[in-house]
Amino acid sequence: MNDSQISHSDYADTTKALLELVQKLTAIGAPAILDVPRVVVIGNQSAGKSSVVEAISGINVPRDSGLFRIRWEYDSDDQRRPKVIQVPFGDVITDKGDVELALRRAQFAVLNEAVDAQTVLGMSAEHLRAGIRGSQARAFSRNVVCVDLEGPELTDLSFIDLPGLIQNEEDRLVKLVESLVVDHIKGNTLILVTVPMSDDLENQKALTLARQADPDGKRTIARCYLKGLQVSRFWLEVIEGRKRPLLHGYYCTRQPDDDEREAGITPPEARQIEMAYFEATEPWSRSTHKNRFGIKNLSNMLSPLLAQIIRESLPKLSETATLELDSCSEGLKKLPAAVKEDPREHMRNLVTYLNDDFNDYAKGSQGFEGLIQDSRTVYGQFKNSIRASSPRYVPFLKSEKYARSSGIATFKDHLEGDDTDEEPCGSTSSEIIFLDDVRTHIELSITRELPDNVPFPAKVKLIVAFQKTWPDATAVCFKEIRDQTAEVLMQCVKVHFGRWDLLHSQMRSFVNNFVKKHYEICSPFIQHVLELECTPFTQNTHYLQSTREAWLAKYRSARSASITSGSDSPASRTEPEPFQFGSRAASKSGWGAVNATLPASATPSPPSLPAMKDPARLAKLLAELAEFGFSDLRGEDLKRLAKPDEYDTEMKVMAEVRSYFQVAYKRIIDYIPVTIDNKFLKGMAADIRTHLLEQLKLSAPDAAERCTRYLSEDPSVSALREELITRKATLEDVKDALDSFGGLRTRSASAV
Repeated sequence: MNDSQISHSDYADTTKALLELVQKLTAIGAPAILDVPRVVVIGNQSAGKSSVVEAISGINVPRDSGLFRIRWEYDSDDQRRPKVIQVPFGDVITDKGDVELALRRAQFAVLNEAVDAQTVLGMSAEHLRAGIRGSQARAFSRNVVCVDLEGPELTDLSFIDLPGLIQNEEDRLVKLVESLVVDHIKGNTLILVTVPMSDDLENQKALTLARQADPDGKRTIARCYLKGLQVSRFWLEVIEGRKRPLLHGYYCTRQPDDDEREAGITPPEARQIEMAYFEATEPWSRSTHKNRFGIKNLSNMLSPLLAQIIRESLPKLSETATLELDSCSEGLKKLPAAVKEDPREHMRNLVTYLNDDFNDYAKGSQGFEGLIQDSRTVYGQFKNSIRASSPRYVPFLKSEKYARSSGIATFKDHLEGDDTDEEPCGSTSSEIIFLDDVRTHIELSITRELPDNVPFPAKVKLIVAFQKTWPDATAVCFKEIRDQTAEVLMQCVKVHFGRWDLLHSQMRSFVNNFVKKHYEICSPFIQHVLELECTPFTQNTHYLQSTREAWLAKYRSARSASITSGSDSPASRTEPEPFQFGSRAASKSGWGAVNATLPASATPSPPSLPAMKDPARLAKLLAELAEFGFSDLRGEDLKRLAKPDEYDTEMKVMAEVRSYFQVAYKRIIDYIPVTIDNKFLKGMAADIRTHLLEQLKLSAPDAAERCTRYLSEDPSVSALREELITRKATLEDVKDALDSFGGLRTRSASAV
């Protein structure tokens, strides 16, 4: 196909569309984020880079600085700006003769950022060369001068003409230019290396950098620059691929000399002279690789090769853009939203959000269960502490050998509180109290009572005794609930106010005072509950009676076993160790300090019912009693015939006090948590919003100023948010461009 056919084919249309897509992505600012394919012209200083761009574009490019159009990507410290800005520079130019001066002005503006653009647009070529007094121009800049050219004779290509690699300058500038080149030739870049034939090919820094960036040579084309020089056959062998080969080879071009340029040669004339030169001049005229000579052949190679790179990179570009867009979105989600409303209103909203969260914690709403669950654990520990205060009565005498060995061991479960409706609580906080301790306590409490009556104050003292640890257990429980609640509140404060250091510190102070206030409000109510338990009372008589009967049965059974064992015989008695009321555990109960012992003569004789151990004799005995009218008797009923135990009164007192412990224990383990929950936790939940708003004084004259100061954001956070927003907007534009091109690409493929 001839050139005319190619330029109007579907292939040419697709290539043009691909190149236009890259130009669009570049204008959006995609190269700052994505690896966008483009042609980058590199070479040593004075290597003819600008001349090849001139030849392909048809315009004159200034040679004292090698950059195109104004696109601000970097600040004055060469740091990438959060947003790429493309600024129009001057009006549209329709005369080719005006392009060179316009480019010089644009380049001057890039290197002199402090000078107003309108001032630069009015400067002449001489003024540009002289510069502006007092303005310090930079030697190089990472920002780009961009030129959009349209014309029927132009090739569909986009170039980046970088500054020439330099050697004889200060080290900083040498490294800056080299890093600029390295940054632009990595990834999907098509690298066009310009090599003057007057230089040694081995000493071309540009070729070295290209090989490092593109080791396989898939993206590299070399252009040998000829300017009226006699060259050796070495260069012909290079062009024809026999020496220093490259995958895409070398192209040789001839540019107009100074006389031809002074004469005003046109681009078409320059191309005719160029091809005529290669046809008539040795050694080029004898070459069999005529397609390696001339700007036109180079241009025809660059365009489809760049299009191929673009086509192959599109899936990866789209995938990367999607990933980067998702990353930006996630990054923005992690950052707090910028405050755009009135500072006072925003502060009210923050307090409301904190109030809502804390109320959810206080209710135990879904997703906010932690505080209530932790409180249940504390209340469970409180229950165990109260349970451990149960009185440890044993139906034995201190002097009994049985009581000091197997008796107490046998009765251990009862000591630990193994009731029918309770689990054992583990360790207890009270000491063992024997029958003789209780007898002594009763005797010391008697005043005007009739015989065989136990004074009520004696029972009250025993009840108060097991309650002595309740205030401490309650205090521990309440403090733990207070600390847990304060911790949750501080978490809420951090969530809603943590991004502002000053405000966060102030809110923590407010919340600390708030917790202290409600702790002090609730404490009297808790004290009142404890005081109520100091006076024995219950209407739960059925439970009290059934529990008392159960304990009395346990005490009598254990006492009977002790007596039957004969452990109270004179030979087994030892001098009793007195239980000192008012010392050890009892000392805190308010009892008087009295040493008491039980006389040995007070020990009763055990009842003898041998028939109860013999089922046959027991049945016979029950039958004989039935003949006398005592029917429906059982073996257990015969125990009533035994002489009452001398310590039965003491065991009844033990059973009554122990059963009342069950009644009071069940009340206190509910009343204390309920009081804390209602008067402390729910009270805080109902009051926190009002309290914090009062502390913030949002109605005061200086409220707006204070809130503005409180809500001042960390500059690094603001900068990061702005960067992510800008980056996201760029990526969204990139995605739109790539997605729109997807339909065009499909149509083109179908047409082919």
